[in-house]
Amino acid sequence: MTDSPRRLPFQDLDARAWQNLALAAAAALYLSQIWKERHRLFWFLGADFMAYWSSGYIANHNAFSKIYDFAALEAAQHLMLFGKTLPNVFFPPLPMAYLPVFVLPFRLLALLPPASSFSLWTAFNLALGIGYLIFFVKKIESPRVERSEPNALLDSSQKRLILLFLFSFPVFDTLFWGQINLWLLVFAGEFLRAFHEEKEFRAGLWLSAFLLKPQLLILLPLALFFSKRFKILAGA
Repeated sequence: MTDSPRRLPFQDLDARAWQNLALAAAAALYLSQIWKERHRLFWFLGADFMAYWSSGYIANHNAFSKIYDFAALEAAQHLMLFGKTLPNVFFPPLPMAYLPVFVLPFRLLALLPPASSFSLWTAFNLALGIGYLIFFVKKIESPRVERSEPNALLDSSQKRLILLFLFSFPVFDTLFWGQINLWLLVFAGEFLRAFHEEKEFRAGLWLSAFLLKPQLLILLPLALFFSKRFKILAGA
């Protein structure tokens, strides 16, 4: 009687099984990074959010004109990192890199303690990303494509697409650092939808929201100008 050949792990996996394996590996990596930094909040985990919270704190307790002042930012971020203790440590503070109008939501978040505020911010951004992806996927669905699950909110392929997006590194990176990039996802998605529907002025309005990170607008307005998309530029 001959022995059957030994099977190696992960043989005969189809594409879906490989995706599941990749999702499990990504989840393990992300959880390990969060666990590693759990006792050092705002040193790495939530570090970008520290700039937002501190600017809101300064606007609430000092003066709105001080949100870009490095001394005021250092004092507020010192409070976030060390509480009310005053160790003899100086560090270069993270600057507030956005226009003053974008500080307004963080005035509300700064009414909460930093850790609670970061948890709320993370939960809100995750819910925003999931909710908008569901909305976007349903809106761009071709009317000529028959749904395999006509009574479901999303069919299995759409759910899979959203799951893969949520486990992508850019989403984790945004949530880990406490960034604002999921807001940019909404702005970009609505710009593309309006552009696709040939509602160019509305597309320009959504394009103007990219002033949140104006460096993203370095080349796009020039491309729109040379392609004679003047209604989009007028909206922006």
